[in-house]
Amino acid sequence: MRKRTLLLALGVLIPLAANALDFTDVSSRYKDAPFSTSEAAGISLLTSIGAVQGNPNGTFTPLRTLNRAEFVKIALASHAGTPVSSSDAASCFPDVHAGDWFSSYVCVAKKSGAISGYPDGLFHPERSVNYVEALKILCELNAISSATAPADPWYQKYILAARADGLLLPSPVSYGDSLTRGQMARLAAGFVAFAQGQLAQYRQAELGISSSSASSSSSSSSSSVSSTSSSSVSSSSSSLSSQSSSSVSAVELPARSHFLLIGQLSKPISNATFRSPLEPVRVTSIIVTLKRKITSIDSLEIVDQNGTDIGRLPLDDVYDPNDLTYRALFTGTGAYELPKDVERTLAVEARMKSRDEGGISGDLVQVDTIQLITQGEWSQESQGATQTNFIFPMHQTTQGDILSVTNAMAANGSLPVGSAQMLAAFTLSGMAVSGAPSPQVQNMDFQVSKSSSVTVTNWQLGTQNSAERIPCSVNDTIVSCLTIPTDMGTVDVTQPRTLQLFGDVAVDQGATNRMLQVQLSDAGAIGTNGAVRWTDGATYFTWTELQSPLANGPLWR
Repeated sequence: MRKRTLLLALGVLIPLAANALDFTDVSSRYKDAPFSTSEAAGISLLTSIGAVQGNPNGTFTPLRTLNRAEFVKIALASHAGTPVSSSDAASCFPDVHAGDWFSSYVCVAKKSGAISGYPDGLFHPERSVNYVEALKILCELNAISSATAPADPWYQKYILAARADGLLLPSPVSYGDSLTRGQMARLAAGFVAFAQGQLAQYRQAELGISSSSASSSSSSSSSSVSSTSSSSVSSSSSSLSSQSSSSVSAVELPARSHFLLIGQLSKPISNATFRSPLEPVRVTSIIVTLKRKITSIDSLEIVDQNGTDIGRLPLDDVYDPNDLTYRALFTGTGAYELPKDVERTLAVEARMKSRDEGGISGDLVQVDTIQLITQGEWSQESQGATQTNFIFPMHQTTQGDILSVTNAMAANGSLPVGSAQMLAAFTLSGMAVSGAPSPQVQNMDFQVSKSSSVTVTNWQLGTQNSAERIPCSVNDTIVSCLTIPTDMGTVDVTQPRTLQLFGDVAVDQGATNRMLQVQLSDAGAIGTNGAVRWTDGATYFTWTELQSPLANGPLWR
């Protein structure tokens, strides 16, 4: 990735300070606003850096497609490492002439290797730019690629690289589809934010979350983004699918329990390994059934262990009146293949409806079966593939999440003695989708380890910048702080929350072996209490999607 130091937009050099992107929503300047929250984020970022200015009539028209010449100009205008000037104009393709308004941009892009034209030798500036062409241009400008096998299609290295860096569009669009201007804005803005190390903040802006909170949030939604065709008969999607020779997994496997954030594409919710023992086969149909009907799921996405998108599975509301089945057919010579006697692991991801589309919190989601229908390369007969290692954990839908729990004090220290001593403090960060309330911690269990010479009584929970404290109960080595008030337990999306644990500490006279440590130990699971229990405003959750132990307080001696 090249370091960006300046930005060219419409022939004007504009300084672009590293790590200084502004994610303020400025999309209302366009006459056809408002746009969707996600498109507004991309449009606003590109507008702020001068890469786009809209149409002469003051509109942006996010649903209109754009041609290859327009996209090349925007791609270069958003990439400061490749300056363009009027002297770059030339007749660099038979259909690109020095007098054309786009000539300097196209010729610089050709010189940099971002474009090479079509097999007929032409650039075809008038053609609509499609998704994979746009990915190639942006990846080449940013020096992003992935190793692929010689037999893989030319675009595979760009798809794999963009997926690995969380740069694919988080909306269902086939790689062969023409991009709309709104999709273009989201894609290009993602690359701009990635280059500045602020992709997580940009993904939060797409959710309608202010940039001040984004620094404490992970880009997990983006890291598991994929894009496929919206058609139930997905020939265009499957024709662009191909196995990668890479041994590095591009998706998080095996699947484990996740919070499924409404309005987002999930991490894998299930996976299974398939093998064709008799002959190589092409996948002609994939059928996934769920344990129960889930109205919050828009569609399911299938990817392989290398992150290759195989297809989108819409709900089968024709043959299954119970709405448990998601099915897609795949046609064309480029359909996904299973080599003879080679295992491939396929993963299921869930694309969740947004709040506006009917996505709700608290649904329990679990895959029941994954079935492949294949056609033999040699026999041309329809057959099933042998399935092994089926992983099907349970998940919960949510409109918010607890993202991190960390120790807010020194790692160790001298044991404080006396009344109302602060013995632990933990900082929690969280997030919520646009329009949803901030997560609220309601109950916490602290694990206390101490030597027999140390006695602690009168446990209380408080928070920074407040004199309010609530009493906590003790049961053996567990201190439970229950029914935490809203103003104390709210993990606001604009800033993390630090909760402090106090106690009256006494030490036996003459004791030399004294030790005390407080820990938030168990992350919990669906139906099993963890150390932190919380609500997203609609559902009470007993667990967090974090590693156990959540955090260790200071080791006092």
